[in-house]
Amino acid sequence: MPMHFHWIALRYFRETVQARSIRKAAEQINIAPSAVNRQIIKLEEQLTTPLFERSSKGLKLTASGELFYRWVLKSQADLDQTIAEIGDLRGARRGHVVVACEEGIGKDFLPGVIQSFRQTHRHVDFSVCVRDMQDVVTAVAEGEADLGIAFSPAGEARIKRRSEAAVSIGAVMHPAHPLATRGEIKLSDLIGETLIVPDGGFSTRQLFNAQLGGDAELLFARRLETNSFETMTAMIKAGIGIGVRSRIGIAGEIRRRDVVFVPFEARAFPRETVVLIVKAARILPVAGARFAEAVDAALRQVADEHREPGQGEPLELVGGAVRDSV
Repeated sequence: MPMHFHWIALRYFRETVQARSIRKAAEQINIAPSAVNRQIIKLEEQLTTPLFERSSKGLKLTASGELFYRWVLKSQADLDQTIAEIGDLRGARRGHVVVACEEGIGKDFLPGVIQSFRQTHRHVDFSVCVRDMQDVVTAVAEGEADLGIAFSPAGEARIKRRSEAAVSIGAVMHPAHPLATRGEIKLSDLIGETLIVPDGGFSTRQLFNAQLGGDAELLFARRLETNSFETMTAMIKAGIGIGVRSRIGIAGEIRRRDVVFVPFEARAFPRETVVLIVKAARILPVAGARFAEAVDAALRQVADEHREPGQGEPLELVGGAVRDSV
């Protein structure tokens, strides 16, 4: 007799494996962790075999779980292909997506996502509006943009955070600077240096000020301020001072050794988040919804690349429910 699986259960199982955390999978799906765990248990009961090995050290896929996960991925790929073919017949691969984003995101992160997306959606057009963080939020909240991507955007009742990735903040300097050979750096190492910081409209500056409290003016009297990351990068390349920012937006300069990025010591400086936002309660057009999924996947990759040791694993079983051990 054929066995039938509820697609929601398969999705929850897949998201949990990919996120390596029931809690994070639940956040991604926007549902309670207990609901995700119940669906996994139902799958195990239906298959009459454990999908995970549960021990005091945590949780990992069994051999059966690995086989089932491969089948789930194949089934998802087959479904995606079928939906894509139906979309071609209905013209769903055509459309126009408006994205509002901050400067660094528009330089490094977004072009790669669009390029990959257009390989399978060649007839989707884009409008990309580069704005500061608050204007990105406003554009999405007021319906001017379908999607917004910003660094640590401010809360706003009319928007929701769809997906996000935490990234490290560090010091960016000329390769000839004495601190450029460091593996990590402390804020105290920068006392006496000329700092180049974004103005108060950027989340990086807000994190910087929050970390130092009222001591910023005293400790870093030699300071330049700008509302442009491009201008900041140009001043760093000229050897004028040291910038404070994330890697996003200067990937090319780092590869060419025009500048050097030295992260602040782990857990000694707050991390910044790159967040995909959408208008709350709005149903996106087909093209916009597809592109949002592509951004979700790209942010998961960014999160993995910036993950600190031990983050998100191991998983442990507590009281019959799976939860993160960290």
